[in-house]
Amino acid sequence: MKQDFPALWAESPATLRREPTNGEMANGFPCGPLDLPLWNELMYRQAQAYREIATAIIQSGQTPNQSNTGQLWAAIQSVAAPPPALWHRGTDTSTNPLAVTASVAPSVSSYAPLVPYNVLVNNDSADGGTTANFGPGIRQVVRADGSAIRKGDWTKGQVAVFLDDGARLQLTGAAPAGVVQTQITTTFNTLAITGGRTSVFSTPGSFTWTAPEGASRARVIAVGGGGGGGGAANNGAGAGGGGGGYVEGTVVVVAGQIYGGLVGAGGGRGQASGQAATPGGTSSFTAGGATLSATGGGGGGFGNGTSVGITGAGGGGVGGDLSFAGSTGQNGIYIPTGTGNNVLFGGMGGGSRYAPTTPFPYGGGNVSGSGPGGAGSGGAGSGDGGAGFPGIVIIMA
Repeated sequence: MKQDFPALWAESPATLRREPTNGEMANGFPCGPLDLPLWNELMYRQAQAYREIATAIIQSGQTPNQSNTGQLWAAIQSVAAPPPALWHRGTDTSTNPLAVTASVAPSVSSYAPLVPYNVLVNNDSADGGTTANFGPGIRQVVRADGSAIRKGDWTKGQVAVFLDDGARLQLTGAAPAGVVQTQITTTFNTLAITGGRTSVFSTPGSFTWTAPEGASRARVIAVGGGGGGGGAANNGAGAGGGGGGYVEGTVVVVAGQIYGGLVGAGGGRGQASGQAATPGGTSSFTAGGATLSATGGGGGGFGNGTSVGITGAGGGGVGGDLSFAGSTGQNGIYIPTGTGNNVLFGGMGGGSRYAPTTPFPYGGGNVSGSGPGGAGSGGAGSGDGGAGFPGIVIIMA
């Protein structure tokens, strides 16, 4: 090593050294008779830098070579974090619940660690040794804690998220197919600190959940129902409903104990007859003395004559450490033309954290909410509004 790094002769702590003065640091070192202690100090500092570089090169499996200026960069690359994983998506075509099979896009020629896969599953999960094949071959599928996949880990029609750990595919969660990519990413990051056991409740009304074996806490996500869109009389345009609120938090649970929750219904559509749209219902879950609650979005207002309805407000979240309000619905559009054929569009329905904004119903009619907490659009020209989409509760323990 001394041949490649000659300054190491000065690295001994016993070598006589002195610190450079402030003036020397600011103005440079003076010429003249050799100041051996100062020279030793400078060489020592240089030796420290050499030592750090040499250690990095050696730890990467290389031998320091003064003529090779790319060794440090190669050493850094050898331990650098991999680039952000690319999400691969696919649809399961298998009829065997123990063998998930999908051609993913972008395609993969080999499995690689830390690469995630979003797959729309074709069967309910089942007890037993589950495998998956996303192109390169068959790979074992396990829960995030390494245990075998069990019945209830996912249901047909959900998007299951698998993460390659270098030897197997780990299930990190499952969510409704309407969940957009950003929400899947959020769910994946949340599930990384849990056992990967996920329960999804999407049917409006009350439900019960039993804390699984070994659980001491649970991460809960709740989304309120979307509000219904307002109806409209002749020559009127109804407003869109509001999106459901979102709340997320951790609650304390006891394994084997039964807990209760509620999934909010979607708001009813407003009618051309004047019947008002109704708000979405509240979704909630209670455990360990804490209640997480996500309120539903408001119903859109009725459009009468040349008026446009009042928009439905977005719902909110209470009780968790993370919450987002649903977006407010939009006013209907009324554009007089002077010819009697006025331009009418019902207002857009508000979106939620788990559902996009409902678009204008171009060409008449209405558009219902398209995902958990999504609101219905307003109606136009003697038309009903769109119905709100129910909320959802997701429990991970």
